[in-house]
Amino acid sequence: MSAITDDDVLALAPRVRVRWDEARAAWLALVPEGVVVLNDSAAEVIRACDGARTVGAVIELLSAEHPEAPREALSDDVRSVLERMLSRRLVTRRTS
Repeated sequence: MSAITDDDVLALAPRVRVRWDEARAAWLALVPEGVVVLNDSAAEVIRACDGARTVGAVIELLSAEHPEAPREALSDDVRSVLERMLSRRLVTRRTS
């Protein structure tokens, strides 16, 4: 798998849904094989991947929402989360 670039566009994989679960007080990625519990940061990243925004735009959006976070660290964190989500097939990628 190649590294994620700023121009990549990611979206939820087919048949994956993200929902807030009141009972668990957690975000969940519902997949045909089961459930993946997401931490708040991962949920925020995956919800920003709408199939229209590039990874660069996702990073800009989250940087604007979290000005207290150093941009480089936030960028590294977003890429790390997306790489894990790609490897688990929770999101799909296309290059624009």
